[in-house]
Amino acid sequence: MRPRGDPAAAAAAAAAAAPHVSIILPVHNAEPWLNECLESVLQQDFEGSMELSVFNDASKDKSMTIIEKWKVKLEGSGIPVVIGGHASPSPRGVGYSKNQAIAQSSGSYLCFLDSDDVMMPQRVRLQLEAAAQHPTSIIGCQVRREPPNSTERYTRWINQLASDQLLTQKGTRGCGEELVSGSPGVAPSPRHPPWIRGPLAGSQREQVFTSNGPTVIMPTWFCSRAWFSHVGPFDEGGQGVPEDLLFFYNHLRKGGGVVRVDQSLLLYRYHPDAATHSVLDEVGLTCRCAFEVLLSTAVRYAGCASDLVTGASVCSLHPHQGGLPAPSLPPLPLAQPPGPQ
Repeated sequence: MRPRGDPAAAAAAAAAAAPHVSIILPVHNAEPWLNECLESVLQQDFEGSMELSVFNDASKDKSMTIIEKWKVKLEGSGIPVVIGGHASPSPRGVGYSKNQAIAQSSGSYLCFLDSDDVMMPQRVRLQLEAAAQHPTSIIGCQVRREPPNSTERYTRWINQLASDQLLTQKGTRGCGEELVSGSPGVAPSPRHPPWIRGPLAGSQREQVFTSNGPTVIMPTWFCSRAWFSHVGPFDEGGQGVPEDLLFFYNHLRKGGGVVRVDQSLLLYRYHPDAATHSVLDEVGLTCRCAFEVLLSTAVRYAGCASDLVTGASVCSLHPHQGGLPAPSLPPLPLAQPPGPQ
């Protein structure tokens, strides 16, 4: 029997023993890429405590054999590995797998990694430094695309957005109204968050950029567990649901920031089987339109809450200011999408 000690000291010791960073890795039939991916976990130059949390989503290839092999290597190098999965013969989707990997992990910070991508050695260290300075932000990074010439324009967009454009893309047109400084009915006030208020004047347009998905892509995300718990979890609708886009919009609604480490910290692989390509266009479009309508309505209320807590109560402080009727705002669409085409 272990001798009884000071409960406070025991709690402090347990907290000290907990890993500082959990790498969150959902896996589904990732055999061709897993060795490179897991090697990149081993090669991190971060000197603090770190764990790998893997959730196997009904893989039918040799993914689990590879994971078990790397568990021995990683734990031999001081990186604990937690492995989860489920007994269903059918995959339950990326959102479900990420949520499960997070639930079984214990780090104070979450570093998201896709099983077909490769981290540069300094990724965890540099993104943790940024996350410590920005505790309510999603931290992203620049990427290197593989193959090099695939999705050239998209890769350039990912890497070259200026820091202010991570939240506001100037002069773009999306599904919702343009938010025009000084136009009738639109009066951005000092109480609006920067991504609504912005530095623009006169007839220059500004709106939260939503037409290409999150301005920092999901495989580069890094954030605190506390902030994830405040915003999340991911939607678990399964294939065709843009769980990262829905989370990103909810993150913005709750006042979260977006920060990018301007170094290429991830080899971001392109291939036809990637989960990104299973998102149905009409579902993504519906999500973007709903969010833009929410924002274009919210900005018309000078008393709009700066954190845009929920769609239903976005303007609850002064719902009738300016003679406009109180809006009826739909929540972000979380319903099941049409089945895969």
